[in-house]
Amino acid sequence: MTTNVSAGLRYFVQVLGGIALMLTISVKLTLMIILLIPLLVLMSIFWAKRLRVLSKAIQTEIGSAAIIAEEAISGARTVKMFSAEQSEIARYNEVIQRTVGLGRERTKIAATFSSSMVFLIHSSIAVMFFYGTTLVLESALTVGDLSAFLMYCVIVAASFGFLAGVWDEFLQAVGAGERIFEIIDRQPQITAPAEPKLPASWDAQVPGPVVEFRNVYFEYPSRVGSPVLQGVSFSINAGETVALVGPSGSGKSTIASLILRLYDVSFSDVSFSDVNFSEVNSGEVYFAGENVKAYRPEDLRRDISVVSQEPQVFSVSILENIRFGKPTATEAEILQAARLANVHTFAERLPEGYQTLVGNRGTQLSGGERQRLTIARALLKDPRFLILDEATSSLDSENEHLIQQALTHLVHGRTTLVIAHRLSTIHHANQVLVVRHGRIEQRGTHESLFAQPGLYKSLVEHQLL
Repeated sequence: MTTNVSAGLRYFVQVLGGIALMLTISVKLTLMIILLIPLLVLMSIFWAKRLRVLSKAIQTEIGSAAIIAEEAISGARTVKMFSAEQSEIARYNEVIQRTVGLGRERTKIAATFSSSMVFLIHSSIAVMFFYGTTLVLESALTVGDLSAFLMYCVIVAASFGFLAGVWDEFLQAVGAGERIFEIIDRQPQITAPAEPKLPASWDAQVPGPVVEFRNVYFEYPSRVGSPVLQGVSFSINAGETVALVGPSGSGKSTIASLILRLYDVSFSDVSFSDVNFSEVNSGEVYFAGENVKAYRPEDLRRDISVVSQEPQVFSVSILENIRFGKPTATEAEILQAARLANVHTFAERLPEGYQTLVGNRGTQLSGGERQRLTIARALLKDPRFLILDEATSSLDSENEHLIQQALTHLVHGRTTLVIAHRLSTIHHANQVLVVRHGRIEQRGTHESLFAQPGLYKSLVEHQLL
C-alpha cells in the first residue's frame, strides 16, 4: 500500500502519457505498440493465477516452519532430554526445503513473466523503428519526430517493465493476504442471538437447577462420527458442589466446555454405536433457567470462572495477572484475593513483590505458584458459578494442601462443578457423577457410590482417585 500502489500508479500514468504523446506524432507507429497490449494483458492473467497459488503455498509452508521452530524452542528442555536436536533440525529443514522449492518455482515464473513482457515490448520497438525508418525515407516522418517517438517508446517500455515487477509483488502480497483474510473473514460458529437475554439473578436460595444437561449428545467438529457425549443428563442446583470423575477421555472437560459455550451441542447425521439415530436429538444445555444459546457468550461467561489443571498466566507482573480477573479491581481487593489464594506467602518473598514479572508462560514461577495465581484471579472475579478442572491433579502434597486451602475459600458459597482425579477434591461434593465413554454410568454421594460395586469403587480401590 505504501510503495507498490504509488509506484504502480506512477508507471501507469507514464504509460498513458507516453502513448498520448506518441499518438500526436504518428498514429500508425502508435497502433503497432498498442496492438501488443491485449497480448500483454492475457499473459498477465495467465501468470497471475500461478503466482497467487504459489505465494499462498509458500505462506503455508512458512507458517508450518514457524510452528516447528516455536515448538522446538519453547520445549528446548524436552528436546535436549530426549537428544532430539537432530531430528527437530531435520523436521524444520524438510519444511524449509519445500519452501525454498516453491520459492524457486515462483521466481522462475515471475522472471519468465517479467522478461517475456520486456522482450515483447522491445521487439515491438525494433519493428516500429524499422517501419519508422521506412517512413523517414519516404518523407512521411521527420528524423526529429522519429527520435521523439523512440524516446517516448523507451519511457513506455521501461514503465511497462516496472509495472510487471510491481504486479508480481502485488500478486505475492495477494497470495499471502489470502491466508490472513481467511482468518479475518471467518465467521464465528458461536454467535449471540438476535435478542439476547441476561443470566437471571440467582443465589443459594433460588429453587431450580443452575446448570442442567438434557439428553446431550456431542462430537467435536474435527472428529465427526466419534461422539464424545452420548445422552448425558444431570443438573446442579444453586449452592451445590457436583463432582465429575472417570477415566481420561470420558468427556468430563467437554461437559465444562459446553457450559461455557465454547462449543454448541451438535452431532453429525450418523448412528451412534448402540443408539438409533432416529430416536436421538442433540439435547440442550441450560444455565440459570435458560438455554445457553439464549445468552451472548460474554454475558454467560461473566458469571463463570474456571481453574484448570494447566494454569494460564501472562508475561506481566503478579499483580496484573491477578487483576486479569477484574480489570477495575483496586489494589486492596487484589491483595485480599492473593491472601485467600495463598499467593501472598510467596509473592512477599520476591525482590519486587507483586510487581515481579512472571516470565513467558509463567516460567519464573513453580506449577503450584501458577495455580495459586489463577485461583486468586478467580477469587477476584467473584463468580457465581465455578468450574474446577482437575486443579490439583499434577501437584505434590505440599502444594496440594496450600491449593486446597485456597480452593476452600473459592468454593465457599458458590455453585461448583469439580472435575477430579483425586479423591481429596470430591469428599464433600453433594453429588458425584461417574462418566465413562461419554455416558453417566453412576451418580450419588461418595459414600453411597463406594458402598456399591462399580467403576467408582474400582477407581478408588486402585488409587485412581
